[in-house]
Amino acid sequence: MVVVQQSNIDSSGSVLQTYLKKRVLENFEPMLRFYEMGKKPVWQDGFKTLAWTKVDKLTRTSAQTLLTEAVTPSETALTMTTITLNANQYGLYVTLSDILLDVAPVPLVREASWVVGENMARVVDSVIQSNLELNGSNVIYSGGVANRVGIGASNVCTALDLAKANAFLSTKAVPTYDDAYVGVMHPNVIYDLQSATATGSYIDLNKYTRNVDKVFRGEIGKLFNVRIVKSAYVQTFSSTVTVYPTYVMWKGAYGVANLQSMKTYITPRSATDSDPLAQRVKVGCKIAFNSIILQQDALIRIESASALSYAW
Repeated sequence: MVVVQQSNIDSSGSVLQTYLKKRVLENFEPMLRFYEMGKKPVWQDGFKTLAWTKVDKLTRTSAQTLLTEAVTPSETALTMTTITLNANQYGLYVTLSDILLDVAPVPLVREASWVVGENMARVVDSVIQSNLELNGSNVIYSGGVANRVGIGASNVCTALDLAKANAFLSTKAVPTYDDAYVGVMHPNVIYDLQSATATGSYIDLNKYTRNVDKVFRGEIGKLFNVRIVKSAYVQTFSSTVTVYPTYVMWKGAYGVANLQSMKTYITPRSATDSDPLAQRVKVGCKIAFNSIILQQDALIRIESASALSYAW
């Protein structure tokens, strides 16, 4: 009888790799606040090219649509735009020595798979956020200041800012996620909202009950028709104070797409040409994707300071 021992699994790498690859993906996916909000492309054409089709809103008036009996009206033009961009590939890996693996009191390969997946998730969301910051044209500055430089320490995010964001999107007739828009917010900014005591604050208007569905991972409540989703990985801006962006949007505001889905790699602990004495195990992952704004009117950014300075 052949006895299969743990060392056999570790050395062959097949069972161990399958388990760890799944673990990397499990650690990767829950962190993606911005990725899950993005619209996926309708098709891909050619190497590294991603595409979305955007249908422009019709603006015909009542006078233009008034019919005359027995007279065929003029045709209304429908404009569709194809938006394309190229995907970029991102990857990282770590190396663990054989001695370290033998003497460490914790399962290092398993722990390495955790941090690799978590780090790549932050990379993906940071790429999306950079696109939203650089190319997003709609901004609310807390406290009514004119620009980012004008934001001071007292200009924290308030319920009024979310009310303004809701009014902007509603005025543009932007669809909602079920019954509300979604705002991705840093925990420090959430603290500012939750600690406010003025009339119309988060404490007064957050009426979530046990029967209300939470659509998104990290969702903590709803205020002025905005579902608030918490993310510790919101990228801040350097100014006279640390500036925190809160992105309020609809799911069609921007697109995200993978040309190459998230892949993980764990090298087996066995001899190879490059490692003849089996001294190393590598844990890594890679992905090819990109992001682009599809509907400017479906996205607005609130910029504010915070009373807290906790950082990742």
